[in-house]
Amino acid sequence: MKDDAYELLAQRYAELEQEKAELAELLDRAETERDALAVQVEAMRNDLNELANSSDGVAGLHLNGDVATWDELFPGGRNEEWLMSFGDEPTACLARRDAEVIGSLHFPTMLRRMWSGGDVQRWLDEQAEEKLRQAERGES
Repeated sequence: MKDDAYELLAQRYAELEQEKAELAELLDRAETERDALAVQVEAMRNDLNELANSSDGVAGLHLNGDVATWDELFPGGRNEEWLMSFGDEPTACLARRDAEVIGSLHFPTMLRRMWSGGDVQRWLDEQAEEKLRQAERGES
């Protein structure tokens, strides 16, 4: 009986170690993708700034023949909602997205026998709150 229980525990431990390794690999891939996206977002911001520095605005945007000046379109302008996301640093955008993802996580019921669901959910919520604070500070 003891040997059977030990075997079951050893098997479950091996399964959890495999899951842990898979999750670590998934996290590494996600972080690599996030970093590549941050570079891409920064390049897009630079391209938009270059375009704004070399032109007066966007013709046809208002559909009335008026040119929408860049001052109107960037944060603080009367039509800032068009380009609002370009006012954030890429790291702040990514931190905000991380917070949204973490905030959407819910503790799986199948693990409640091993850990307190309330404690883990609280930890997840704290992680999401910290990511939001990082976003507000412009950090990733």
